[in-house]
Amino acid sequence: MMAPNYHSLMPHNGQPGHESTRGVLRSTYRRTTGNEPGRFEVTVELIGEQLAPGDLLGMCTGNAIRPAEASTAIEVESLATRLTLRPEPPDLIEGTNRWTIPDLLPLWPATHANDGPVSAWIERGDGTTITLEVVPAELDPAEPPPDRPASTGPTSRPASNLLPRPMTMTSEGTIRTRTAVHIAADPTGRWPAVAALAGRLGVDVATGDTTLNLHVAVDPDLGDGRYDLSIDGATARLVASSPRAATHGMITLAQLVAGGVPERVRISDSPQYDHRGLSVDLARRWFEPAVVERLIDLAAWRRLSHLQLHLTDDEAWRIPVDAFPALAEVGGTRGHGLAIGPLCGSSAAPYGRAYTRHEIARWVAQAEGLAVEVVPEIDIPGHCYAALVAVPELRDPDDTGGVRSVQGFNDNVLIPGPATTRFLQEAFGSLADLFPNSSVLHLGGDEVPPGAWTKSPLAAEYGRRHNVEPGPQMAGYLIADAAQAIADAGRGWAGWQEVAEFSNAIEPSYVVAWTSRAAIGQMLDRGHRVIASPADAYYLDMAVDDRWTTPGHSWAGSTPMAATSDLDLAGYRDTAGSLLGGQAAIWGEHISSLEALDELLLPRLDAVAEALWTGKTAGRANDISNRSHYHPTVLRQASLAAEGTHR
Repeated sequence: MMAPNYHSLMPHNGQPGHESTRGVLRSTYRRTTGNEPGRFEVTVELIGEQLAPGDLLGMCTGNAIRPAEASTAIEVESLATRLTLRPEPPDLIEGTNRWTIPDLLPLWPATHANDGPVSAWIERGDGTTITLEVVPAELDPAEPPPDRPASTGPTSRPASNLLPRPMTMTSEGTIRTRTAVHIAADPTGRWPAVAALAGRLGVDVATGDTTLNLHVAVDPDLGDGRYDLSIDGATARLVASSPRAATHGMITLAQLVAGGVPERVRISDSPQYDHRGLSVDLARRWFEPAVVERLIDLAAWRRLSHLQLHLTDDEAWRIPVDAFPALAEVGGTRGHGLAIGPLCGSSAAPYGRAYTRHEIARWVAQAEGLAVEVVPEIDIPGHCYAALVAVPELRDPDDTGGVRSVQGFNDNVLIPGPATTRFLQEAFGSLADLFPNSSVLHLGGDEVPPGAWTKSPLAAEYGRRHNVEPGPQMAGYLIADAAQAIADAGRGWAGWQEVAEFSNAIEPSYVVAWTSRAAIGQMLDRGHRVIASPADAYYLDMAVDDRWTTPGHSWAGSTPMAATSDLDLAGYRDTAGSLLGGQAAIWGEHISSLEALDELLLPRLDAVAEALWTGKTAGRANDISNRSHYHPTVLRQASLAAEGTHR
């Protein structure tokens, strides 16, 4: 596969029909005492022109905010974290280029700058827009400097930068810093993919001052997942239990080349857990297809086994479904004047799209060659606002419940009935076709709003036919329909921990315990096969500390490196269920750039990878951070972001 070129995570504004940036929005947040959520003050300033009667301010914020009665603005429209305001009184902004709006109340106290405005625009009476540059929100009074200066990074190079660390390793002799690997024998045919991966991360395994002749053999009797790698002078021998295990051994060899190959090495290695995953949100923010290819590389280089792709949510639908073309055509793009307006950091200009079959096929082929299984996810029956806008027959127009999800979307649930049953069959059938190598399809199942379906005539009719009360239990029927569609496609199914509340005829392949560390034990006690992904340790979109300028969420508390590395999964193993492994997750609300993605992912992803491979990371936060600092993916991070390309 050719090395991917990746671009900015955010497409540029200024597409036809929308004006480029000609103004700026600044904001200040003032904390208050007690249970008060604090207040934002926002100032808009146009450059080279004036505001006019009828102008409206639109913005997306990290934390939903609404004007107080004393504010100089009135809410015109709001949805989730999008807010549109008009001046009060209406002539307040006439003849000026500046508009200050005090007393904007956040839904909950803001903890980081990205809780404030993150995108903004002026809507003009003639239908055009002016995109505003958004300056990160300031804190008033300003935050005091930290007690100690920020770390400047490791002070010494580690003896080995292997990540994750092999189970056992001995080495001796001179370290050779420029080594070329020559294939003497490889029945698996996996080395070209690994060599290409190394090249994309800046590691040259093809040229050097010395040559290492690699002999590969497969021995199924070696033990599940195990490989043995030995190096003696110019000869390397890799014996692996399977082609997948051979791939892991080859990646370890490539990492040795990156850090220097000792004259003699003995490695015996196998993973502690079979499922070692990373989940990435591709719905809330738009990731260029090549950025997903880069994420596959990052996962493979850390010998992760699974990459879960969250492809649909309230904010967007990212995959084609032939029977419902509007899902991609309408649900994939949002912007001012479109069926789905700006959301979650996007601005007025059209933003994002659905991925094409060709782009998805590239991911599938790349992941397969690097021993990574992709787990695609369509999130149902909640988190379906984009799907419901695109395909209105999936909702009940007479539903009077007005139920809001935790993210602020009204009635974002599928309505049970024949139309939805067909939709689930087609959607998950398409998902299976798009990802032919995925043994498990993920159906979501999380965060169905309390009270959903209770005021829906169509849900009441469905309930009478199926002898179920309109309400939360209906989620179980929709999940069962989706599980059946997945089974019809010949795959297993998985869901977030909420699916454990329902009895389904088809047992899930696993459930993902995500709300907390305690949820891991709760799911195991119920007898489930469990993937541990607790938000208070493995959600990498959580900020690493509580400082105002630190990016990320904080609803599960800050998650420093030590919180991630000190999670001991071994204590959860002797229960009624089975702990298959764990999974890091990163959600897209605060991912506005490649730099933000890398800052949140690393080095905590390395701690997760090491924990799931070795089962031993407690107390190793500094050691893992030190090795991560010298890892090729970190060393090339800044230059890659500046160049916008893999080399």
